[in-house]
Amino acid sequence: MIKPTIFPISQGFGPYSEDVQKQFGLTFHYGVDFACPRNSPVIAPEDGGVSSIITTDGGGNWLIIDHADGIQTAFCHLNDYNCKVGDIVKQGQTIAYSGNTGKFTTGPHLHMEVWQYGVKVNPELFFNDDEMKNADLIADLAAETRQDSSRDCLAHSAQDNHDYTKSWIVNTRANNDEYIRFSTAFGMTPQQALNQRDASVNDLQNQLAEANKTMAVKDIAIKTLEDSKESWQSQATNAIASAVEPIQKLESENMHLQTQLNTAQVVNEELLQKLEEQNRLVAEMQTSNPFSKVLDWFFTLLKNKK
Repeated sequence: MIKPTIFPISQGFGPYSEDVQKQFGLTFHYGVDFACPRNSPVIAPEDGGVSSIITTDGGGNWLIIDHADGIQTAFCHLNDYNCKVGDIVKQGQTIAYSGNTGKFTTGPHLHMEVWQYGVKVNPELFFNDDEMKNADLIADLAAETRQDSSRDCLAHSAQDNHDYTKSWIVNTRANNDEYIRFSTAFGMTPQQALNQRDASVNDLQNQLAEANKTMAVKDIAIKTLEDSKESWQSQATNAIASAVEPIQKLESENMHLQTQLNTAQVVNEELLQKLEEQNRLVAEMQTSNPFSKVLDWFFTLLKNKK
């Protein structure tokens, strides 16, 4: 079985560190991780058949291949696929592209597991020592990886490249022997491989510095947008206050006029009551006045004489 990528192993099979256990709640790493940038080609480690393509919350996009003797290989955090369920794949064939999908990841990489009759075992036990003899295959894969990685740097955010670059610098420095072993497949001496490694690290550090600058510009843009948002909110609040003030004034004037109207109605009712009382008194005076009765008798007498 050959490795599925030219990139070095950054995390082996075994218990997780305390930091990872605290961050993700995971205690054991049931596979190996390769420090791949996003969209690095993933090749089939052995001949086999694609049995499953699934997506999970933790591992993101998975691809599983069935091999002989009860062996299955599984790959996750993939960004894209280059095959489908039911396909027969050959060793060295590009089957997928690495990514950063799923929540159990801190940056772009490839996670690989080997299952033997359903039991998860250490993949490194299955890798052949003579895999470097496939120099042509590895050279083609390296060229494809460099091309896709360049495309990837343009296609994804500064944060993604920033995170990947930091992890790749650490992993490259921590895997001198692995780097030399892969590089000698291209006809370089160990010293040439190390020189190229150092040049790559310097280049990546420059990319990291540029990514930091891009992130700083992004932070300034975000701050500017936040300030603009606060200004717009203040203007909207002032506009609402300006519109509410005349409305409140009109409502106050309306209440004052209503009070005056209510007062006028009360006064009018009192005047009507007084007028009715005066009319009543006049009527009583006319009824009870003796002189008025004499006048009535006198006028009646005059009418009769006529």
